[in-house]
Amino acid sequence: MIFDTSFLVAFFMPEDELHSQALIKIKEFNKFILLNTVLEETFTVLCYKKGVNHAIESIQKLKNNKDIIMYNLS
Repeated sequence: MIFDTSFLVAFFMPEDELHSQALIKIKEFNKFILLNTVLEETFTVLCYKKGVNHAIESIQKLKNNKDIIMYNLS
């Protein structure tokens, strides 16, 4: 599964209307791909919607997950 920003925002925000769908969908896969640009955009959106601390915690969870393959496009 390739993560995009809207999925990650829904996953990390319980109040998001798509949160429950994100929780179901993530169980269908065991390996994930995350581009650095999506990580940056997700951080920005979470900062605006939930604050810097929540955004940092969410990004750390992604970066520490061994099932996520990170790709740097730069």
